[in-house]
Amino acid sequence: MELRGAVVAITGASAGIGSACARAFARAGARLALCARRREQLDALAAELGAAGTEVLVAAVDVADEGQVQGFVRSAVQRFGRLDVLINNAGYGLRGRVEETPAEGYRRLMEVNYLGTVYGCQAALPVMKAQR
Repeated sequence: MELRGAVVAITGASAGIGSACARAFARAGARLALCARRREQLDALAAELGAAGTEVLVAAVDVADEGQVQGFVRSAVQRFGRLDVLINNAGYGLRGRVEETPAEGYRRLMEVNYLGTVYGCQAALPVMKAQR
């Protein structure tokens, strides 16, 4: 796939693999829609990429919230007119002994890691199918 001019949305883009993906897609000439919970880190990344000529949209999004994910994809399409690639990168991890970890931690893990991915796919697929 030719990435120059393609629109790439990345969740969990504020650090780690997400920000590395954003930089790689930017080098390939893609336009980027980036989201994560930490807006300050997204803004810093957007400034870095924008200074190098990349078009970037950023949004503070908790992928465990279906409405926020839908809004993020909608904003990307409104800004760029399409969506070509979705990287469901947002993730959450737990450390500790099972018997010492509250069930709420596991609930949050499933909401972010599993449902966040589902919400991203459900938001992006209709757009991508309509584009063929």
